Amino acid sequence: MAISLVGNGLSKEGFIDFGPYINKIKRKLIWCFVVLLVTATAAFIFTRFMPSRYTATSTVLFKAQSADITPLPRLENYDSTRSDYYETKYALMGSRVVLQAAAKAMKLDEDPEFNGGSDLDATARLDNAVRTLQGNLSISGVRSTQLVSVTLEAGSPQKAADVANGIAQAFIDYSLQQKQKALLQAQQWNKKMMTELQEKMVKQKADIDDYLKQAGLLTFRGVDGYETEQLGIVTNHLADATQRRMQAEAIWDKVRQQQGKTAEQVISLPDISGHPQIQDLRIAMTQAKRSLSDAAKHYGPNHPKYRQAQAQLQAINGQIGQVVSELRNGIRQQYQIALDDEQRYQKMLDEQKGNFQQLAAKRDHYNTLQAALDKTEELYKSLYQRVNEQMLSESFSVADEQIYDPATPPLAASKPKRSMLIVMMSILSVGMYIMYLIISTALDKTIHSISELKGKAGLEANGEFPILPPGKVSQHAFNDLLYADMLHSLRMTLEQRDNKPLTVVVTAVNPGDGSSLIADLLARSASKAHKTLLVGLNCLEPLQDPSHKVGFAQCLYGESQVEQAVVSLGDNIDFLPRGVLHDSSLLMLTSDRLPPLLETLHQHWHTVIIDMPSLELAQDVLLLQPHCDVTLLVVKAGEQSGAVTETYTRLTGSEKHPVAVVLNQVQEENLETQEGRRLPERGTNELIMPKQKS
Repeated sequence: MAISLVGNGLSKEGFIDFGPYINKIKRKLIWCFVVLLVTATAAFIFTRFMPSRYTATSTVLFKAQSADITPLPRLENYDSTRSDYYETKYALMGSRVVLQAAAKAMKLDEDPEFNGGSDLDATARLDNAVRTLQGNLSISGVRSTQLVSVTLEAGSPQKAADVANGIAQAFIDYSLQQKQKALLQAQQWNKKMMTELQEKMVKQKADIDDYLKQAGLLTFRGVDGYETEQLGIVTNHLADATQRRMQAEAIWDKVRQQQGKTAEQVISLPDISGHPQIQDLRIAMTQAKRSLSDAAKHYGPNHPKYRQAQAQLQAINGQIGQVVSELRNGIRQQYQIALDDEQRYQKMLDEQKGNFQQLAAKRDHYNTLQAALDKTEELYKSLYQRVNEQMLSESFSVADEQIYDPATPPLAASKPKRSMLIVMMSILSVGMYIMYLIISTALDKTIHSISELKGKAGLEANGEFPILPPGKVSQHAFNDLLYADMLHSLRMTLEQRDNKPLTVVVTAVNPGDGSSLIADLLARSASKAHKTLLVGLNCLEPLQDPSHKVGFAQCLYGESQVEQAVVSLGDNIDFLPRGVLHDSSLLMLTSDRLPPLLETLHQHWHTVIIDMPSLELAQDVLLLQPHCDVTLLVVKAGEQSGAVTETYTRLTGSEKHPVAVVLNQVQEENLETQEGRRLPERGTNELIMPKQKS
């Protein structure tokens, strides 16, 4: 039983029920066929009076580039790969100037179908012809090709083909005229520019000659040939002097680093040791050291020979020091000479640079004048060549478009498409009628079936019950198996296949919804399985039977026993009337004796069905609801969805009491449950014989 909070939330969220619309369309299906037939007949009659129109198409080829029919270069060039190239061509083909030329060429301003009347002046007739062409002309490109279709609609097949071809040819002629016009304008402009450039070249040459004379420049090997050569010579000499200075400086640095060291250490330098005197002195020193060593070995340090050898060694060291000093002075002087040469050549180079820089300004000015003259000559040559090419190509020009597939007279009319119009009008009328049915159903807030209950009120119905035929009282309703199955299905849904004792309170949205009948039928269904008690607590209705003065109220007040107040209705079913009230029903239903009384009833009966007044008239059901297992809300077919939703919300309350819903007095064609759909099919031999109980 989908009566929980989660179930209700899921049913109300994101749910679209098409059942009511489909059912409404099914009920009005015969009217749909009537609308279809009437519309088709009217459309057939209407299309018989429509004039025939014929359509012809001429296919034009747009060349991707101009044709190379001569060895001369192309005089015109365009980029057909641009995205807007062909769109521009299509727009030009349908432009007013092209259509006007076509109308004049084909004399459409004299054709009554195009000129709008012969009583107009020539300008008005031509304007009408152009407007008629614009209205009946269609230009479209063939996808991924260089072809374009020119389609025209006219009153006769031959005229449609002729006018389509005429418009295509008019566009080709117009494009060719524009090319020739542009060629003529280019020739005139080029000749004018050649004259101006020739005069400009004469003036530029005179300016160059005057400047050379004024600056005293020669153009032999350029204006700076001599100065460039001199600058090169000085630069080479400076490089050589710099190299010599660097070598002398390196030697002098090594010698200076040996200052303060012994003579033997100084003469070990490669630049000094190679000198002849140093080599001789080194040999003499070696011999003197050997003699000194021999004298010390044989005679001792005090012997005259030892002193003589020692004096000789000192003399040699003195000579070495003197020679080294002279060599040091020579190296320094050599370095100074190399430095002076480098400075002299550097000074000469600086002077040459100054002269060359002065010449550079003159040279730059000369080069500027010469470059301007060269550019002018190049431009003149280009214009001269272009003029000659244009003169050769003037007598021959090819259009960039051609009619690839001329239009031919169509065999059949393109308009009106009578069959299509009849079908479309018929479908449109039926669609509008169905739309009317859908809108009327959507605006209708009344509930006639369980699908509408879900779609309009967002509630899941636990069962449905049809309108009982006249004479069908509740006792005899179970003689019809289909009625019985619907009641048994509702009862089993409430029991949830559980054998626990069950207390059901039955109420309705409005009085007259049949809650008492449903309570009676539900009790009789429950009596088929368990011992059942039907309690009538509708305090707003008068007592129908005087014997019912003793009932539920007397049992609650302790004035009577339950067994004395109960009335038997049949096997396993008893009835407990309301009894005579001594006070308000609200006080009775809020009494502390109510729960024990209900427990006492369940000691004798498994199922207790309590019939209560509608919630619109009294709130008795809200007081009794906490003491019951489930509340059954009876909704009469045709009830407003707002009232049903409001009643359901009041019944569930903040404590979320379980509430089940049953739709009562449903038309047989609106029944949707498995049991209900079998009711209109009584003649299909699907009846099931009811069991006979002993």
